[in-house]
Parts: sequence; C-alpha cells; structure tokens
Amino acid sequence: MKATVDDAGRIAESDETNNVCSEQITVSKAASTPTPTQTPTPTPTEDPSDVPKPYKAHAMPGRINFVDFDFGGEGVAYHDTEAGNQGGYAYRTDSADVDIGERSGVNVPVVSHTYAGEWIQFSEVQVAESGTYVATFYTSTTEDGKSFSVLVDGKKVATVDAPNTGDWYTFAPITVQIPPLTAGKHTIQITMDTGWVDMAYVEFATEAPTPTPTATPTVTPTPTATATPKPTQTPVPTPGDEYGAGANPTGNPPIGGGDGYTDIISRNDPPRVKFIVDTRSELLSALQSARSGDIIYVEGNANIDMSGYFNVRVPTGVTIASNRGGEDGAAGGRIFQNRLANDNRPPSEYWPPLFKPSGAGTKFTGLRIEGPDKTTSASDLRCGIQTNYQMEVDNCEIWGWSGAGIAVYGTGGGGSDMKNGGYFHHNNIHHCQRSGVGYGIVVANGAVSLIEANYFDYCRHAIAGDGHVDNGYEVRYNLFGYNFPKSNNAHVVDMHGVSTASGNVAGDRLIIHHNTFEAISTTDYCIAVRGIPKTGAYIDHNWIKYTGDPIGRTGVTTSQLNTRMYIGENKGPNGQILSTLNQRIISTSLS
Repeated sequence: MKATVDDAGRIAESDETNNVCSEQITVSKAASTPTPTQTPTPTPTEDPSDVPKPYKAHAMPGRINFVDFDFGGEGVAYHDTEAGNQGGYAYRTDSADVDIGERSGVNVPVVSHTYAGEWIQFSEVQVAESGTYVATFYTSTTEDGKSFSVLVDGKKVATVDAPNTGDWYTFAPITVQIPPLTAGKHTIQITMDTGWVDMAYVEFATEAPTPTPTATPTVTPTPTATATPKPTQTPVPTPGDEYGAGANPTGNPPIGGGDGYTDIISRNDPPRVKFIVDTRSELLSALQSARSGDIIYVEGNANIDMSGYFNVRVPTGVTIASNRGGEDGAAGGRIFQNRLANDNRPPSEYWPPLFKPSGAGTKFTGLRIEGPDKTTSASDLRCGIQTNYQMEVDNCEIWGWSGAGIAVYGTGGGGSDMKNGGYFHHNNIHHCQRSGVGYGIVVANGAVSLIEANYFDYCRHAIAGDGHVDNGYEVRYNLFGYNFPKSNNAHVVDMHGVSTASGNVAGDRLIIHHNTFEAISTTDYCIAVRGIPKTGAYIDHNWIKYTGDPIGRTGVTTSQLNTRMYIGENKGPNGQILSTLNQRIISTSLS
C-alpha cells in the first residue's frame, strides 16, 4: 500500500481495498498556523450519560459551532469510528472521542477527520418562531462529491453537498432550506454521508436567498426491451389520528414510499451520480469501480436479471438508486432474481443474499428488488439484502424473498437512536412468506434498527429478531396489511427468545408505537415476545384491529407475564381506547 499525507494530516491510500499496513509512516509536522482571533470557552466537565444533554444553549435563528455538540458520549451525543482525537486540538472537557482540529481559516475549532456514518447531535435547539429556515454551513474538503445529512427530530430534512474548497484551511458556505419547523425545542443531528469534510459552524436564518438555477445536460436513457411488471400500490392509512400509522409525522413522503415520495435521487445529479446502468454487466462493473460517496443510478426502465448471482458486494458508502415514485409515479428500476437449474447457490449459507454491503454507509433507494419466491413454499432460502454494517434502505419495493427481504446482523448501535444500526423507511415489503421463516426485515446477532413508515403485507413475520440479548428495534408509523395467514403461523412483529443463565431473554429494547395492524382475525397474533426483554418492551399508541389477544408470549410463566413489558394506551378493533393489551401464553418453552 502506498500512502501520501495531505496538509491536514490525513493519509490517502492509493489502494483503498487494502487498509492494513505494517510500515511505520512518519509525518513531518506542518508549519504552525496563526492563533485564531477568537477561541470559544469550553464548558465545564460533564460525565458521559445515557441521555444527551446540551453542551451549550443553541437557538434558531443563530449560529451553532459544531464542536459544541451534546454531552452524553459515544452512541448518545455522537458516533466516531476512529479512537482518539485525530485532530489533536484540546477544546472539550468531557473526554468526547470526536476529532477536533484547529484551522486558521475560521475563528473556531472544527470537527475534523470525518468518516461515513459518523454523527454529532444538538438537543434542545430553541426555535424562536414557527416557519421555514435556511441553514448556511461553513465547511472545507479537498474532494468533489462529499456530503452530509441534516436530521431534525430524527427525520432527514436535507442533504448538503460540501463544495470542494481546494484545501482544508479554506472554508466556504453552502446554503440549504430546512422544511417548516414549529416554535420550541428540537433536536438536530448532522450525519456524514461520505466523510472527508471538516465542519466549522452553521448559521440559521429565517429567509432563504433565491438560488440561481444550474443548467443540467439532458441524457437520453438507454431503452430496455424487457416488459416491466406493474408495481404494487400501497394503501393509505387514515391521517391525523394520534393512534396508529395515521399519526405519521414524516407526512409527505407517504407510508410505503412510491408516488408522492420527495427524496428521490435524479439521474442528472452530478457530481454524486458517477455511474448510470441498465444491464447486469454495467451494474457489476460500476460496483467494482465505485468508491464511498458515489451513486450508482439504475435507469427507471431497467430490468436487471441477477439470477445465479449471490453475495454481490456493495462498497462502503456507496448508494444504488433509482426513481421509484418520481415523475408520473415512476415504478423504479427493477433488479430481480429467478431460480436456475444450476445457479451456484452457496450450499453452506442459510439464506445467501443477492446484495451484501462491504462496510457502513451503503444505501438502497428508489429501487424494486424482486426475489424468486412469492408463495409459502420454496426449496431453499434466499435473501434480498444482508448486512453486517449500518445501512439505509428507503423508498424501495422489496418482495419475493423466501428467507428475508432485509437481514441485519450484529450492527450494534443501540444508544439513543437505533438508526445507527440500520434505517429502513418508506418501503413496500411484501410476499416474503416461506413457511417457517418469511421475514420482511430481521435483526440478529446483536443488531438494532429503526423501522418506520413502511407498508408490509403477505409476510410470515413483517419484522423479526433472533432473540440475541443485544437485539433491538424501534418500529413506528408502519402500516401492516390484512394478509398474515394464521395457517402459516404468521404474526406481524416478533422477537424470538434465547435461553440464558438468568432465564429466557427476548432481545434488549423493543419499541413498538404508532403502527396500524389491519389483520382482523386471520393472523395468529400481532406481536410476539418470546421471553423477557433485557431492558423492556414498550408498546403504545398502536391501532390494533385484530379481534383476539394481540400479544403472544412463549418462554414465560404467568408470574413473568408483565416483567419488563410496558404497555400503554392503544386503540382497539372498534376504535376503543385500551389501557392495556391482553397477552396470551402460547407455551412456557421458547418454541
């Protein structure tokens, strides 16, 4: 591996596929830079906590210095992938493991040495008046195509494309509009899509400058002769109810994505879109060449046959995108797999996936990913996407996978935001229903995920977990359809159990709220908890139309029934408000 060192102390590898080097690299210290004209005064020491707490008071309109992110520690106030302060500048007093550097181009220390998937959080930002705001970010980077996301109260509201400033000491402004906010306190999170951006500060104002439009060249798409199946339509829940999916605060985009979804990547989106593909060979070639931050765009009329291909690697930080829900309610590019007589399925794998990310920060958006198995029987198991790293899937239609549509393994990242383990939202996931398995989304081996605003139907379990003591999920604002057949031992949201020295445990933290369960009597039960959660199961504000006992339990006795089960108000099948939910013990064993 050859390496060079830039003027901010980063090592840039010539072969990014090999990140191990036994050589010692000596870096000459750059000439000292002038002392900044102002240095903010650090806030007194605060011990790490499981609950984020403001490091300083922040307001909108106003300025926020990125080094003044919350108290709370790793996974609570921030996420940093590299140990120690690579920036080398001591500013904070709470031992936060975030890289902070000093740059002569601005009058504050900066958050530096950023990598894909890292984030910082600012809680209790006081918004003075309800309305639309603009945010002007001051950043530096030496590369094109670097970006980060802005989240308000857990919802992504903007993607910021950091301009290439030529060196790390030159900071340039970039302005984005923030959707309307209500007056009061909000939480803002900055998440690195690609990394490789130094972050100084952001200024919020109430009026947006009028942007100058940039001409985009028109590119003629490559025609594809294969007929495209009609996409499945997503039902719309009753809006405006404080119970069930109708309370969905994500508003527009709609539950299940598709027509009306707004966060769609355009094929004419330079410099982020580096590859445009509509054949298997083009897709595989692009995946070989793509690097973190790149987008591979699948043509909206594409039908890419991936039969016989398994464990197709998606590089760290790479996005595969199409236009589902775009102009005229576009269906989105289709990537599919059929069964072949000799399709080289890896015999030792439980459910070999079509796609398998190689690292964190990958994203699938606006696609249709179709498997070969739509019924309750299949000769072996298949999986659509399997990951061992943080990943986002949004606005996709995923169906026909006998094992699981999406499988998430060992991502960890519980903290205050389960999104850090996996984020799956505004998807239509259906016909993953093979007997004995058939999961829409499954978490396993200590994985956590935020699962919101999806539509699920024709699954054996829409959402499942293998019971590992560190598994968890937050399931919210999802619409679960009518078709979870009792004949297939179906139930909708599930966490298996495992036997431990202290008893039968069913995951760690299970948060299930503001979902609508449409199945009236055909399902076995709506929610299954097969043991006692390590931290707790929190179930409230759902609309459950099932007429039987909505919660099924295994692995517990009657005296254990309410142990760490925190059940609040929910709405019943006749619209009545239920102060609790009946739990039915299926078996005192785990099976």
